[in-house]
Amino acid sequence: MIELHSITSDYSGTKGIFEIKLDKEKVVYMSIAKTNFNNDERCVVVVDATKFLKLWKAEPYSIHSDISMGNPETWKNDRKYHHAVKGFSFGISNPVPLANVVCNEHVISKPIYERKYILFKKLLRIEEIGINYVSYINGITRTIWLLCNGAKSFPIECNLKDGAQRLAEYAGYGKNSFCTVEQLTNGT
Repeated sequence: MIELHSITSDYSGTKGIFEIKLDKEKVVYMSIAKTNFNNDERCVVVVDATKFLKLWKAEPYSIHSDISMGNPETWKNDRKYHHAVKGFSFGISNPVPLANVVCNEHVISKPIYERKYILFKKLLRIEEIGINYVSYINGITRTIWLLCNGAKSFPIECNLKDGAQRLAEYAGYGKNSFCTVEQLTNGT
């Protein structure tokens, strides 16, 4: 099971709250809310920051490639970065929602040729190469804020049909890095 800080229930519902360790002994809090539907399909995956960033950089279709290919210096200049600074400043009293991603595979067809004479070549076969990648539904700014502040791992929301198991396999942080919201909240 994923380690979390607490499960809370109040007038707004049930939430799983995670404590994320940053540089210099600082901690911040993120949460995922249990909803009235799809809790057995919505998943939390605790990802290794380095592996996750590699998957994000591999996204072939991204309109956000300038961000994914950036670094802490460029990320801090993002137009919405100040919103994440404010959002994380509230601490456990108002934890930041988890970012939501899709983890998929892009298949590249690579032709393999045999050289015939100097100018000619013969097609032998076509190899298909799968490239795993992550794309965002919501939460890029939260993620770059965590990366800028030294988070080695953090939780991400990903639906089963959107590749949660794939995300856990390729970027998961240790054993038991993946569970559904239903499992996380123990049926509350």
